[in-house]
Amino acid sequence: MKFTKEQIQQLNEELPAVAVAGPWGTGKTLFALTRPVVGEVVWFHTEASGANYAALYDVDRIEVNSIDDFRQGLAALKNREIGHIIIDTVAPIEDWLFQDVRAGTSLYGESISQPEANRFAKDSAAAWGEMKKRELTVLNKLKGYADVVTITSHMRAKYIGSRPSGLLEPRLKDVVYQFVAVFFVLQKGEGVGKPTAEVKKSTLLDKKYFAENGEIRPVLPPRLPVADWESIWAYIENPVDADNLQPSEESRTMSDTETVRLVAKIAEEAAME
Repeated sequence: MKFTKEQIQQLNEELPAVAVAGPWGTGKTLFALTRPVVGEVVWFHTEASGANYAALYDVDRIEVNSIDDFRQGLAALKNREIGHIIIDTVAPIEDWLFQDVRAGTSLYGESISQPEANRFAKDSAAAWGEMKKRELTVLNKLKGYADVVTITSHMRAKYIGSRPSGLLEPRLKDVVYQFVAVFFVLQKGEGVGKPTAEVKKSTLLDKKYFAENGEIRPVLPPRLPVADWESIWAYIENPVDADNLQPSEESRTMSDTETVRLVAKIAEEAAME
């Protein structure tokens, strides 16, 4: 599908920031690189494994191996006509921001006051709080430079208390959840083909239905049978019937009740040890 400028503009307005997580090999980078946009694409890349994609897509790939690389990349964005900024993946940048806080360094690489530096060095919770403030500042700055921002993340083991649950969760801070309009967790599709996606967050609402009935209904289903931009656009044009989901649109993640049962089971096993 070839998107028109009008369609791209609508996507930009409704989905100004998107996050996509998933295990290795599920297509996170490709999902970001194939977003339809107008203007330059800047790709902040914290991994060398996908560098070959830069030869296939019209992007400005900035290799980021340290916080200094990231700062220099940010400084180079001024006065450019950027349509899309990709952060791929976000966890290393979060870690570097945290290390800066603990080391008594500001977001811009300068020394902070000694009392603040001492507090952050001693209090990990305060340091993480400061790191999250800085991350939100960075994300808003990126959004000011471009029409849209896409953030990718790997997955990590999810712990309940101090014990592994056997589940996976995105490896990022909740600042990203708050910042984006939609958050997808990709999963490999059956056989060879494009991934599916669990929709963890979506602010897309059926405006036509609301205008006619005064009720809020989602545009996207709990699960995208095919996780690509053509599929997302198809739902924007024809929102899901939330009362009559297709089997392929139903979420396959644990329900709240199932999660509570798992927590109780883990707690019981811990008590028996």
